[in-house]
Amino acid sequence: MENKSTSSQLPTALRLGNTVTTDKSTVIENFNKHFSTAGHTFHLATPTPVNCPAPSTATRQSPHHFSFTQIQIADVLKELQNLDPYKSAGLDNLDPLFLKLSAEIVATPITSLFNLSFVLSEIHKDWKAAVVIPLFKGGDTQDPNCYRPISILPCLSKVFESQVNKQITDHFESHRTFSAMQSDFRAGHGCTSATLKTTPFCILLAPLWTLC
Repeated sequence: MENKSTSSQLPTALRLGNTVTTDKSTVIENFNKHFSTAGHTFHLATPTPVNCPAPSTATRQSPHHFSFTQIQIADVLKELQNLDPYKSAGLDNLDPLFLKLSAEIVATPITSLFNLSFVLSEIHKDWKAAVVIPLFKGGDTQDPNCYRPISILPCLSKVFESQVNKQITDHFESHRTFSAMQSDFRAGHGCTSATLKTTPFCILLAPLWTLC
């Protein structure tokens, strides 16, 4: 689907096999086809390991029960007030600037909708629909393989996701569920902490590399 964001990212021409098209509708349709089939194409091109045991289907029972708790209005209000007003709106056309300016008015009904999702164990389908734009990675601007898809979700779905993520992460952190080696998607962790954790192992194994 095209909107202001997708239009600004679209190349003026796209190569389809041996031909180049400049028709905007054709460019959009072919980007859609390319992105929707890229995963399957990659899977088919990936060799299947031989003599590899099947992964265990058994799950380890956690001694710590988790369940979502009611999201508080104050937390949603804070999220809305901290929205970046320059971010793009999703398919619902709810502009982040509008939500930011009206935060004190809309925080209560929005919180009720979030908590209703917990009660129903369901997320509204409109919050899962995204605008997909092609982001140029470099190389040939007419080659669809030189682009990666970026999804622009509705602003409210990202606010809800942030609240859900906070509850899950807090549970994992408080019960030490995360591996000590995990640095991704954790507050206070990142590339630096991952490097500090793995460097001693690299130094320890360095003498063995000459034997490989």
